[in-house]
Amino acid sequence: MEEAEADGATVTVQRVHKAGHHVRPAGEEVAAGEEVARAGDTVTPPLLGLLATLGVERV
Repeated sequence: MEEAEADGATVTVQRVHKAGHHVRPAGEEVAAGEEVARAGDTVTPPLLGLLATLGVERV
């Protein structure tokens, strides 16, 4: 079931969500100080995604 209707340039939301719905809390992926990769590790797609999630810009 759709939860919104579009009419030209207007979108009407049919259902109200609670604040924070579908928002993950900070630290859910890894704990502060937890090692996620070591020098020499192969950067695989899952590791690259995790590094991006953590805001790592250079490896």
